Amino acid sequence: MINHVYFYCPSKKIGGEQQLYIRCAKFLVAHTDAHVYYIDYPDGYANSQLDNNVKRVDSRNVYNYCFPPDSLLIIALSYIDGFLDIFKEATFSPGFRVLFWSLQPSNLTGKVLIRNKFNFMLPRQKKNFRESISSLCESGVIRIMDYNNYYTLKKVFGLELHNIDYLPVPIDDDFIRPEKNINYHKVGGEMLSFMWLSRIDHDKKHTLMTIINELDEANKTVPCKLIVVGDGNALDEVQNFATAKALKIDFVGRCFGDALNTLIDERVDVGVGMGTSGLEIAKRGKPVIMKMVMPKTLPFGQVKDYIFLHQEYGFSLGSPDFYFKGQSDFMTKIKELQSDYQQLAQADYLYTKQNHSIESTGRLLIDVMKQRGMSSGDMNEIRHLTMLINRYRRLTLRKN
Repeated sequence: MINHVYFYCPSKKIGGEQQLYIRCAKFLVAHTDAHVYYIDYPDGYANSQLDNNVKRVDSRNVYNYCFPPDSLLIIALSYIDGFLDIFKEATFSPGFRVLFWSLQPSNLTGKVLIRNKFNFMLPRQKKNFRESISSLCESGVIRIMDYNNYYTLKKVFGLELHNIDYLPVPIDDDFIRPEKNINYHKVGGEMLSFMWLSRIDHDKKHTLMTIINELDEANKTVPCKLIVVGDGNALDEVQNFATAKALKIDFVGRCFGDALNTLIDERVDVGVGMGTSGLEIAKRGKPVIMKMVMPKTLPFGQVKDYIFLHQEYGFSLGSPDFYFKGQSDFMTKIKELQSDYQQLAQADYLYTKQNHSIESTGRLLIDVMKQRGMSSGDMNEIRHLTMLINRYRRLTLRKN
């Protein structure tokens, strides 16, 4: 039985991953007797969100940390090839287990694909990756949050998992608006008020700028405005991009907790974005148009796979990787909102409440805590996958 749980997420910014681990840490403190730790910068974002029941570990000194017996380390799958460097002198005591949580479709594939797009792997190379990833998934070392994350591994490596052991991302149940307090009505009258809620870093800027293009054109026939919540290293670029648009855009910066809920309740009609941000808006009784991270900015009308949250498949929180019922261009989504707003808002709210509660995900984490520590074979498989990634990157003339 696991007695110590560690979350690794050094960050000074607010984002979906940070919010996810904070929620899970709070749940485990409240519902288990385990010691819960958070590995972060001393001035990281999570420090202001967690009380003293969650012990802090300075991420700058973690390379030689001694994990006590029966410890579980939860870390994003994106760190798997750097895991042995981050903890290069750490002591993994008996009963140690690591859980690599696949939180983005490109967590692993982005390390091997050229520009996260081109796949030059030979059949033998692909087979080696597939066998290693499959082994780590079957042993529970890699856990997948949704079908989008699995489908990417399937497409790139040919991975075939007959029973996907999902570990979906949750929302904070305390902030789910009681349905009796929701009227599912628009707040802006004839004007549709949209909200983007997410980091504004370079990996997400193209999605946001594409949304701005969509809304700027739609605004010519259907009055629209956009509220942008979040900050990041691409904020200035996005703001400069927005100055050339007629669309009214309000950049409000960081916002969370009660202030965010009030903002959504009083000023927002529709959410638009990806990941857990969509859940944050839907839990307040608003419909959400979902889209996955985009590699470049596209003009109005070119994207054809926007989808409402309740239409998602396999706990996914973005646009599906293949055609799925409900996909359409942005203007079609606006027309659907005009005719069926209340129905769409209720459907997205109920989907969120039933599929992404912290209660359900927290119980799955407690099940992980009941498992035994990793075998030496699991640790060797992590080393093997790291070697495969680094070797393939060298062969394709990229830095490790």
